[in-house]
Amino acid sequence: MGALVSLISGTRHRTILFAIGVIAVAIGTFAYQMGSASKSITVIAFMPEKVAEGLLCLGFCFCIPALLSLKLNWWLSPFRKIITFVSAMSYSLYLFHPPILSGLNSAIFPKYTQIDDGSLGVFAVKIGLTFGICAALYFAFERNTQMIRALLKSKLASTVVDPMKSLRRPNLRPAGPTGRADC
Repeated sequence: MGALVSLISGTRHRTILFAIGVIAVAIGTFAYQMGSASKSITVIAFMPEKVAEGLLCLGFCFCIPALLSLKLNWWLSPFRKIITFVSAMSYSLYLFHPPILSGLNSAIFPKYTQIDDGSLGVFAVKIGLTFGICAALYFAFERNTQMIRALLKSKLASTVVDPMKSLRRPNLRPAGPTGRADC
């Protein structure tokens, strides 16, 4: 897929490729969701799961050349800080959202079997809480990782004794005119 994107990234037909990509992503998402096992709805598989996944991948590949345009970057420039923040905390979000959602589902929120105003409200609250907790974990840990690593490295470097130092041969060369051993 990466080779496909590199071949079509310089094309003039970015808008057409983007439209085809969005359609492929929409069809792939719909088919994948409708074919997934569920206790709440009857499963209607329009296409095999692997074909739906392939459509998703192909659709995203077709969308990438349009996303590289300067015009789109200009349109998104007011949201640059938000996008940068979300991309910076994406690993924390990826890592912590399953246990957070599991805890929220089992301890706090009831299970809904139908979509109504209450279930949509609970869904929105879950998204907000998950995002907020992951942001706090990002600020507490991931954002400061490099600083903590540098601090520990400097502290450990000054306190750690080299165990191999006593086993090395001493420099037995005679001192030169400067008073130091010449190398």
